[in-house]
This record gives sequence, structure tokens and C-alpha cells, in this order.
Amino acid sequence: IIGSTSSLYPGVATGVDLVSLRVFNDQGAGYFSWVESALQWVHQNRNSFANPITTVNLSLGSTANDNTAPSWAMLEDEFAELKADGIFISVAAGNAFTTYNQAGLSYPGSSSYVVPVASADDNGALSYFSQRNSRVVVAPGRSVMSTVPDYVGNLNGQTDDFARMSGTSMAAPYLAGASALIREAFAFSGNLSVNQDDIYSWMRNTADTIFDSITNQNYLRLNLNRAIDSLMPADDVGSTAASAKSLGTLGQVGSFSGTIGRSDDRDYFRFTAAQTGRLTIDVDVTHYMQTSVEL
Repeated sequence: IIGSTSSLYPGVATGVDLVSLRVFNDQGAGYFSWVESALQWVHQNRNSFANPITTVNLSLGSTANDNTAPSWAMLEDEFAELKADGIFISVAAGNAFTTYNQAGLSYPGSSSYVVPVASADDNGALSYFSQRNSRVVVAPGRSVMSTVPDYVGNLNGQTDDFARMSGTSMAAPYLAGASALIREAFAFSGNLSVNQDDIYSWMRNTADTIFDSITNQNYLRLNLNRAIDSLMPADDVGSTAASAKSLGTLGQVGSFSGTIGRSDDRDYFRFTAAQTGRLTIDVDVTHYMQTSVEL
């Protein structure tokens, strides 16, 4: 969900570096002490790679429905440390809303140091199972297609399997991937020192508002295009053929550049060839994006 390179089912932030830490056994069970060790490892090794660790995703939780961390919470020191490191911590809100039918979150989603993530359906409404409170950011979590182990797929001995699953455990990595893109957009606009609070506030300030009739509350749903577009600088080159930037008359070699800053941005250039012959255009992309040349 975060970084799949599949052309059919791409991840939110295709191209990110991933570090995987296993905190469950073969039966899918684990202890918070195992999670604690993993979080400590992240802090200790956050700068051990070519690119620093900037995001943690936790698609896990306990059976609880609290608005603050419970008295038995044991990950608070690690969360506080990672947040101080500038790391964005995305955590599943929990899937037991129909058990409680009131606002609240599973732990560790209820920790004040993390960003709890609720699940939305395809129509944008809150998923019936998703736990929720006023702090959540809502992201897609219903019937999400993503990678699964071979034993869940077709048992062909290859790691090429996809399946649909639902839960806030799907919404949390979606938001984690989104946070990486928003961090990159901040950097592109000149802010290289953003932290979790900066990204969280930006997500909420650019979000869509959805109403939940059961809790009688409004919740904020991620609008990733708006979050990124609102960080991008003003368009520097005309976005239509009529408003194309004129490059004048070009001879043997010419170079020009433009910034594709928004999801609907196009850059058009116009020039006059100084002579007849073959035209060769080389495109140099300095950031990941879809590139095409129209003549």
C-alpha cells in the first residue's frame, strides 16, 4: 500500500525506500514488548541508511476504545522519542466501532504522540467498522488491493500475489505513504525541516469534512491532491498551447526547464527551428513524475 511498484496496483508513494521490522510470530500474534524493541531500533538506526527514516507505520492495535493512552500503555516513551526525531507515526485507529458505537481508539492509536488513521469506503464515508475520534485523519481502508504472501494468494511459489482487504490496517499505510509525499512537497517548496505536527496539521487543513450520524460528529478525510497542490509554487510556464512560453529561434542546441508543480499542471514551450533537419528532444526528470512530450 505504501510503495508497490506494480503498474496495475501502484503504492501511494511508489519509489520510497522501505525498512521492514517483524513484530508478529507465524501465527500473527505479538507482544507490545516486541513492538517496543522495533521502535527503539528505528530511533537508533534512523540515520543508518542512504536516506533517513522519516515515517513509521503501525497496522496493529489492542482491544480498547479510549481517547487517550490507557494506564497500561508501554510505548509512550518510544513514541515521544520518535516524534522528537521528526518521524511521522501512522497508526491504525482500530476496527471495533460496532462493539462500542461511540468515539474512541484502539491503543496505540490513542497515544497523543501518533497520528491515528480511520478508514473510509470507496464513496468517502467512514467505514462501518472503523474506530474514530476527533484526532483521526480518515484514509481509504475498505476493500484495498495490495500485496499478500504467496500462501494467501495462488501458491505458485512466487511473490506476485495481490488481494483485497479491509481495515484501518489498510488506511494507516495509505496515510504513511501520503505523509512521505507531503514531506517531499514541503522540501520542494523549500521547507526541509518539517515534523509530524507540520504534516498532520497540513493534512487536516486541506482535508475534506465528512459527517458521521452515529457519533454526530464531523471528521477530516485526507485530500492528498489538495495537500500537495497547495504546497507547490505558482505555475512558472504556460499550461496550454495558447499560453506556451516562447523560446525564440533555436539552433543546434537549446535547453529549457519548467516545474510540474500540481496534479493538473502542464508546461508548454514554443520555438522556431533555425534550420531544417531532425529534431531530438532529451527529457531530464529531477523528481519522480509522469513525463511526456507532445509535438
